[in-house]
This record gives sequence, structure tokens and C-alpha cells, in this order.
Amino acid sequence: MQHYEAVLVSYRPDDFSGWPVDPKASALGWGGVVWWHLGMPDRARASIREAISWSESISSPSELTEALGCASHLHSDLLDPEEVRMFADRQLGLAREVGIPAELETSWAFRGWAMAQQGRTGEGCELIRTALDSTLARGTRLNVPQFLHLLSSAQAHGGHQKEALTSIERALSAVAEQEVYVVQALWQRAEIHRQMGNEAESEQDFRAAIADALRMGSKAYELRATTSLARLLAKQGRRDKARAMLSDIYNWFTEGFNTADLKDAKALLDELSDREA
Repeated sequence: MQHYEAVLVSYRPDDFSGWPVDPKASALGWGGVVWWHLGMPDRARASIREAISWSESISSPSELTEALGCASHLHSDLLDPEEVRMFADRQLGLAREVGIPAELETSWAFRGWAMAQQGRTGEGCELIRTALDSTLARGTRLNVPQFLHLLSSAQAHGGHQKEALTSIERALSAVAEQEVYVVQALWQRAEIHRQMGNEAESEQDFRAAIADALRMGSKAYELRATTSLARLLAKQGRRDKARAMLSDIYNWFTEGFNTADLKDAKALLDELSDREA
């Protein structure tokens, strides 16, 4: 995050007049995604809003397209398909206008994920596959792990766990140097194993996701994976352990209590406390 902040501190508009890329817009957009990982979802949303506002103020369709893609990325992390659909639809129109294939593919992938989360699984998965095929046809693998994760999530939401497991295994194989995608793929694979009744494999992957979240400093995924593991442990009768580990990470947070992950963690903590009372 320090690099994005350094860009914002040192940015002078006149220094980049005529440049095809505006560093401030990019730093605000991708910085928003990073703020979410760092456990500051309110700040993340504020940064994304500023990225969109700034891109509009400098009349840069290409920067606005990227900012909208960052917004979709963030709101998929926030598990908010309605917001993702809104941003992806807007990005889709702009991407067609400016003719940037990568942004068009991003809009397809996130739009497809949102559609699947809202009950249109078949159409959503097909749109994500279109994004994947287009990306691979251009000879780039930059967004492949992310798109495969979105596909797996969409398939699992639609009840197609075997296909979802295949997709997330492909995502893990495609990560290579894009290690930021490892933790989300491990958590997704753990969730699929849980849904399939494979508790040993699920626990192993949840613990691996927590370890990877700690390594990369992602408080958001540490919370998500810990909540999932705590729920599994509670089911197995290990409620004290579940409550203790979940309390530690939940109490670290100081904002974002209206987000899906924090509400889920709080509900589970309340349930575990009620059972002990």
C-alpha cells in the first residue's frame, strides 16, 4: 500500500499531461482493492469512489473503465453482486467505446459472476467462459486465475460443486507469480470441499488459506477463512476453539461492520456464545 500512497503524495497533474495512463486514477482504484485486503473496507470503498470521480473529472474514458473494473473487483470481494452488476454494466459500455480488450473481458467476467449470484447460473458461467477464452486467445494469463475463481464461485453457487472444484484447481495451477490469488483460491477450494462433505480436506485448505492470508497481510481473507474454519470446528464440537480463534480476528477490525464477512463472523460468534450460555 505504501507505493500507492507514495504515488498520491507525489502526484502533480501537469507532470502527466498527455499521458495514456493517469497514475492517480490507477493508485486510487487498485489501492481500494488493497485497502480491502488490509481490513479497511470503508476506506476501500471511499478510494474506489474517488478513483471513479477523479477519472470522470479528467475526462479519461480509459481510466474510468479501469476504475469501474476495480470497483467490480472490490464489490465481488465484498460479496455484493448487485453493486458488481451495476459497475460491470457501466464498464462494459465504456470498454466497447474505447476498445480495450482487457477491460471488456473484465466486465464480462464480473458481470457473469453477478448474474450467477443472482440466480442466472448458466448465463453467468457462459459469460465468464467468454472472458476466459478471449483472454487466453490474446496470449495473456494476467487475469486467468481471477476469472477461474469467479467461474468456480458461480458454479458452486449454482450447485455444481464438481465443476467448481475443477475450475478452482485450474486457478491454483494458473497462479504462477500472481500469488495474490492463492489465498482466495484456497478458501474457495475449502468451501467446495465443505459443501461436498469432505471435512478433512476442507479444514486443511481453510488452515492453509489462513496461513497464506497471514503471510500476505490480508486481514480480509484471514477473517473469511477463520470464520469458515470456526463454523466447521463448531460443527465438529470444538466450539471453544472456534469461538476463541474467531474472536481474535473479529476484534481486530475497527470498520466495515455492515459488510457481509463481518456480519457473518458476528452472527457465528453470537451463536457460539449463546450455545455456551
